Amino acid sequence: MRTTLIINIPKPCHEDWNQMTTQQKGRHCSSCEKTVIDFTSKTNEQIVKIFLT
Repeated sequence: MRTTLIINIPKPCHEDWNQMTTQQKGRHCSSCEKTVIDFTSKTNEQIVKIFLT
């Protein structure tokens, strides 16, 4: 049985993705000091795996 996963990002980063430093799990934003992950080309299974690790 599949479970619905609802992801809410209340304050998404608006900085330029191409200007961020590449890291293992995404890119580092020096403005918000967080690792940012681009989910646009990922499958549902890949997204779930990211949140479970």
